[in-house]
Amino acid sequence: RRFSDGGLAAGTAPLEVTLTENEQLRGYIQLYLSIRNDVDFVLSVIEKHKNLITWKDETVSGIVVLLLIVILVLSLVVPTRLVIAFFIGLTFYIGELVGKRKRRNRASFLGDLSKWSSSISGAQINLKAGDSLS
Repeated sequence: RRFSDGGLAAGTAPLEVTLTENEQLRGYIQLYLSIRNDVDFVLSVIEKHKNLITWKDETVSGIVVLLLIVILVLSLVVPTRLVIAFFIGLTFYIGELVGKRKRRNRASFLGDLSKWSSSISGAQINLKAGDSLS
């Protein structure tokens, strides 16, 4: 425990002092591996982008350029308000699908819970979506 002036409380030692040398070494190795994995991930992402820009993989670079050209042509032809309206409509449609799936999963869960609770209690219990248990 540290005091406000940064000193240690009487009778307490820093965590590093209480660890054995092997535990400290293991901790440093884990820290090193964690940093190495993070650096490796960042470098692999940078390399993928570099390969895309320098046409190392011509197929993927060609697809990206074709996609950008299609987006450019569509932005010249299709009004912006239609694009925004499309994405708003798509968002509501996806929300409706998620809601239907949630209600279906809830009904299935409540049916299974009713069967399980009936088998435990011996009484017929039928749970519906609006029911609450207290």
